[in-house]
Amino acid sequence: MDVSVEWEYTTVPSSATRRFACVSDQDEYNELRQDVPATSTWFMAPRPGMDARRQESYELLELTVDGRPQPIRRSTRATGQTYSVDLDEDARSGKPVRIRQVFRTITPQWSHRLYFAVAQPTRGWSLHLDYTDTTIAEIQVSDTISPTPPALITRSPEAVPGKVIAVEASSWLLPRSGVAFTWATNDELPQTKQPESVASSREG
Repeated sequence: MDVSVEWEYTTVPSSATRRFACVSDQDEYNELRQDVPATSTWFMAPRPGMDARRQESYELLELTVDGRPQPIRRSTRATGQTYSVDLDEDARSGKPVRIRQVFRTITPQWSHRLYFAVAQPTRGWSLHLDYTDTTIAEIQVSDTISPTPPALITRSPEAVPGKVIAVEASSWLLPRSGVAFTWATNDELPQTKQPESVASSREG
C-alpha cells in the first residue's frame, strides 16, 4: 500500500542538519531513535516487496522552511537509506520557523496500523494522510498528544475522489507523543454492511 504523508509544524531547529532514515534492522532503529530531533527514523521490517534500501519503499519528497525548499541528499547502506537536509542560514537563526516535510512510503495493508511520533517540542502541528489508491474502507485515529484545545480531525468528503484524513493541533506538543492510524479494508467489513440505497430498495 502506497502512503503519502505531509507533516507541518513550527519549531526552533536544534541542529543544522535534519536526517530521515528508513532501516530494516531493529537495533539500528533503536539507536537512531536516540538522535531525535536531528534524525527521524522509519522502521521497515524486511518482508517480500518491502526493502528499506529502495527509493520506491521510502522517499523524502520535500522539506521546506518558511516556504523555502531545502536541498535533499540521499545515501544508502546494507540496512537502509538516509535522506539528509542541511538547513539554510535563516533556519538556523534560533527563531521559530515553519517546517513542512512530505514523504511517501509503503506498508502492507494487513498491518492495519501506522504510527507517527512527535520528535521535539512542536506548535501548530498538522499531519495529512492520503490513502486514496488503497482498499481501506474505514480508518480510525487515536492520539497521545493531549493538547488543549483537543486535536482537530477532519476527513475528505465522500463525494470527492481522494481519501485524506488530517490531524491538527494548535497548541504545543511534547516529544514522544504521537498519532496512530488503524484501518479495515473493504473485504474485512461485515457482509451485512450495505449502502443505504440498496437496503432501502430491498425494504420496499
